[in-house]
Amino acid sequence: MSDGYVSVETLCLGSWYALEQCGRLLQSAAFVFDSGDCATAVALAMFGREELGRSRMLRELARRVAAGEQIRADAVQAECEDHVIKQRAAVLGITLISEPPSPINRLIREMMMLTPGTEEYRRADDKLHEALEAKRRRLPQDRHNMREAALYVDLDDAGTHWLRPSMLDGAHCYEEICGAVNDYAGRYDRFENGDLERDFPEMAAARKGMHSKVALPVPRWPNPPANTPTPKE
Repeated sequence: MSDGYVSVETLCLGSWYALEQCGRLLQSAAFVFDSGDCATAVALAMFGREELGRSRMLRELARRVAAGEQIRADAVQAECEDHVIKQRAAVLGITLISEPPSPINRLIREMMMLTPGTEEYRRADDKLHEALEAKRRRLPQDRHNMREAALYVDLDDAGTHWLRPSMLDGAHCYEEICGAVNDYAGRYDRFENGDLERDFPEMAAARKGMHSKVALPVPRWPNPPANTPTPKE
């Protein structure tokens, strides 16, 4: 496409490349975590999430162009510039863990004690959905903040203590990395099985037209630290 407008094929290629980069970053995050550097590992994982978000955003832009919209290159660049927006696009699900106790964990345990179909169960279910939606809204900013906390030394709000990446909790870093790999693995499986290509054939055409086919990295999870529960979707 000429005159500064981006083609469907170009956007689909970008979506593939971003997903490939997501997988590369997450593989590195697992290796770095296993080496003992949990802070750098989780920073890599959060960057990987951003690339997952970029991949989904470029795919949506490709759909819009395929439907007849014209989009310039600078608009694509601006669309993918903001870290939090990319994190928002990467929210595919919410990872739940058994520890530490949280309002969501307590609501789930409460519902397990109630009888489905009763008024008490419906009220608890409504509260759970509200809590999950609130968490979903917080996730993009929380993940952006975690990336920064894992990269930079910073002064706390009281001005009395320095926040150091090396002091991040290893179990929490592990949970965040596993959640990112889980989300990537879902996309990896769907692409490798051809599900998403059948949904949007332009993605398959772009991949076949490459000089060398994009080889999506195989998902790799870090080894859990001792006494750490395995995150579940």
